[in-house]
Parts: sequence; C-alpha cells; structure tokens
Amino acid sequence: MVADSDWPLASLEAHHGTPTVYCVSRRNGGVAVESRSGMPRCYLQAESPQLVARRLLAGPTACLAHIS
Repeated sequence: MVADSDWPLASLEAHHGTPTVYCVSRRNGGVAVESRSGMPRCYLQAESPQLVARRLLAGPTACLAHIS
C-alpha cells in the first residue's frame, strides 16, 4: 500500500512490479476508485447523497452514461 502518492497508476504498477494497482480518492463530495491491470483500466465514482437528492428533486431528465 502506498498512501498519498502523486504517481500515476502506470508508474506505481511498474515500480512495484504488481499486476494490479488501485487509487481511492474523494472527489466532489463522493468517492472515486480507479484501477489498472496492465492496459485494462476501470474507474468508478459514487456521488454524494446531496447531489443525488438534488438531481431527483429537479425532475426527470435524459440519462447520460459516461463510458471511457
């Protein structure tokens, strides 16, 4: 485990010789998890309850999925 690292995940992966690396961080009032295993990458983000409530109370909108 490397805490408070500012290294990119690819650099941590190469430096420590591990097959998979993870980065957990707080962003915009929520939690984000990024993982990397060679070239495949995954990014998950949970939004804050306040942001979700604000969206729900605003009424129906188009659903937009962010895939990268």
